[in-house]
Amino acid sequence: FPEERDAVASVFANNSPGRYPNSNESYWMTRDGGRRLISWTSTALLSKAGEVEFVIGTGIDITDQRALEEQLRQIQKMELVGQLAGGIAHDFNNLLTGITGYTSLALMGVAERHPLRRLLDEIKKTTESAMGLTRQLLAFSRKQVLEPKRVDLNTLLKGISRMLPRLIGEDISCVMVPSNVPAFVKVDATQFEQVIINLAVNARDAMPDGGSLTISTEC
Repeated sequence: FPEERDAVASVFANNSPGRYPNSNESYWMTRDGGRRLISWTSTALLSKAGEVEFVIGTGIDITDQRALEEQLRQIQKMELVGQLAGGIAHDFNNLLTGITGYTSLALMGVAERHPLRRLLDEIKKTTESAMGLTRQLLAFSRKQVLEPKRVDLNTLLKGISRMLPRLIGEDISCVMVPSNVPAFVKVDATQFEQVIINLAVNARDAMPDGGSLTISTEC
């Protein structure tokens, strides 16, 4: 490649015996116009006078190796993000547990028809929803113990339906079609929600010009 020529030329410009053996990397163009990263190792054969007489160079294509190394670095970054998310989610969940506990105690001291009752109920529901999000983060970081339970898919989908429109955007309509009867399965609710979110995001990416996403349950 033109941008590599000066660097490659400088490698061979100095033929003093002391600079061998040496190694360098440079991009080379293949016959079909492709771009490959080659690792070169050069060794000099000296004359009786100690001068460089010949140079033997060996090139190894390390393009795929570097690509795998980059993938590994990205995986390691994701692991760090997962650990960080897990730590934050764990601490935040502790705070939410305190809020839920104090709200429950406050509800015990408020009459059913008291104006504050509705507000306290909303605080508790919102806090429980936030705890669900922290469970998802913990599941993402692999710190959440799976708890398979018998649950109704219709109920789970109803809970997640409020979140999906924000994830898939305004250009895609999200339609939930629950079955006429309860659809009971034994799953970990958090893991199930994560699966639905992943499917919805994949569907969004497959409809760059907008469309309709339908999620239904059948028994």
